Amino acid sequence: MNDALQQLLDRLTALLAEKPLIGAWYTTVVRFVFPLLALMILVGAIRSLWKVKHPDEVWGYLVLREHHRTRIQLRCAAGISVGIASARRAHPRG
Repeated sequence: MNDALQQLLDRLTALLAEKPLIGAWYTTVVRFVFPLLALMILVGAIRSLWKVKHPDEVWGYLVLREHHRTRIQLRCAAGISVGIASARRAHPRG
């Protein structure tokens, strides 16, 4: 298997040595094809994101034990605040 790949590489190297324009044309074509392909993939991904309607998702739940010393206010972007009296302070008062 390794010998077959080495022979293929040797033939390809010999061909490119005989005809250097093949490498130049390949580079020219690839220089334009790959960016166009990347742009098409990006546009397709953006279009599919715009078409799909995402339902509300729950990513996690906050569960804390009851504690009588400290009270935390949790606020969200919608203006809803929830008071939780079960968290401890992370640093001493100073």
